[in-house]
Amino acid sequence: MLTTVSGNKPKNTNGSNTNGSNNGSNEHDLERDLEQEGEHELEQDNPQGVARVPNGSVSGSARVARKRPLRLKVQGWVRWLHVYTSMFSLLIVLFFSLTGLTLNHPDWAFGNVATHQEAKGTLPVGWQVNQKVDWLKVVEYLRSENKVRGSAGEMRSDSSQSTVRFAAPGYSADIVIESATGKYTLNTTAQGLVAVMNDFHRGRDAGSAWSWVIDLSAGFLTLVALTGLGLLLYLKKIRGSALLALLGGGTVIGIIMKLAS
Repeated sequence: MLTTVSGNKPKNTNGSNTNGSNNGSNEHDLERDLEQEGEHELEQDNPQGVARVPNGSVSGSARVARKRPLRLKVQGWVRWLHVYTSMFSLLIVLFFSLTGLTLNHPDWAFGNVATHQEAKGTLPVGWQVNQKVDWLKVVEYLRSENKVRGSAGEMRSDSSQSTVRFAAPGYSADIVIESATGKYTLNTTAQGLVAVMNDFHRGRDAGSAWSWVIDLSAGFLTLVALTGLGLLLYLKKIRGSALLALLGGGTVIGIIMKLAS
């Protein structure tokens, strides 16, 4: 029930807020603070005031005279950049935070069961040319015959045997070839999902494309952090306390790193 108090706005007597539920009341705090800072800036730039119509918009002549200063334009650009880079980086932050947690706790065994297999075979004629291994032919044969995957590397050869290794995130295949007969033994290890995700986190055996993803992710997260700091500098009400909190947090992390080294 609403009761009217003389000279004041209606008061809500049932204990609820007249503007609606308190849930989500701070949803647009940052936006409101930035707008208030912008209004204050405009008032400073135009101390004589600007004629406004009742709905808050300015008249035609005043609209021409009232130009946003460069500082407010930069604030708008920083705000726009921060919002959209944050949206793009949400999945990146989630992925690297969760895999960072599993990397820090290798004893957590869930989803980390490894499977080992062994296979034997004989390479086709022509796998050696003038007593030198034709690695291209060997690699393509193993891919088609034994379904090995990943990038091939660590190729070695001598008079008695040759070896090659295939690697991918959470996967490895080691092949040992007898130089005299061409017979080979293949040992594969396929790890669980957690190990695969951990290897992607570290960029191990993930290829050049994933390396670009990691670099771009680092760039986006850096941009999010810098634009967030830039927005903070525009909020005069909390600028000092927030910078102190930032400095304090950095100091604590530095001390912990020093003690751990």
